[in-house]
Amino acid sequence: GTGAGIDGLAAVEIFRPSRLQLTDLHPDVTDCALGNLRRNLRPGLNLDVSAGAGDLAEPLARAGVSFDLIYENLPNIPLPDGLGIDLGRTSSSFHERRHGVPSEVESNLLSLHYQFLRDVEPYLTRYGAVLSSIGARRPLAAITKMAEAAGFRTRPLIFTWKIQSELDEVVPGYARQEERTGYSFNFYPVDVLEEVFANFTPTEAAARAENIEDVLRPFAISSLEAQGYDGAVPLGHSVVVLESRFS
Repeated sequence: GTGAGIDGLAAVEIFRPSRLQLTDLHPDVTDCALGNLRRNLRPGLNLDVSAGAGDLAEPLARAGVSFDLIYENLPNIPLPDGLGIDLGRTSSSFHERRHGVPSEVESNLLSLHYQFLRDVEPYLTRYGAVLSSIGARRPLAAITKMAEAAGFRTRPLIFTWKIQSELDEVVPGYARQEERTGYSFNFYPVDVLEEVFANFTPTEAAARAENIEDVLRPFAISSLEAQGYDGAVPLGHSVVVLESRFS
């Protein structure tokens, strides 16, 4: 889900890789991202960079190599009836339903993250890692359990928060799932998130994630409740980046 390719540029700056592969669902997106990345590389940088479009790990299969680090930032909400996956920015928030996903994983709206971990195994080096950026609207215990069910040992590497963008588009999808399963998908007032996370770096917060969840719990606003918000009180949610490695 590389989008504009900024995450790829960040990987180049941080890791100085010898090879970089960008992937996204749509060919026009990967073409744009590849152009953005190439135009912004430092002169003289020796980097094998390519891009491929396809579903989940399909582009990695075509690359013909194994990777030391794979980063994914996949959508969580099942596609509503009547919406096409190619319509506008639909695929940045929604996905088509998957079969063969454990019911608990599907109920927690973690299907794509689970399926990606299952699919990516042949393309990850023995000591490699997958980084999964996940909006933590469900408890962290449910998210780590998903990765373990996919056959990985995992830990929160980063714990932080973000403002919920496109509130009117996104919240109804979580509310539908909340009504269907009884699982609460939680948001928080932005001023609460700012205060709770203020004294921690994202990695420090990851080490204290369970305690932070306990502090946030009294301020939780379920997705059903969030549907009634008019934007006067900005809402956000926590975000976890999981590091998953072979068990």
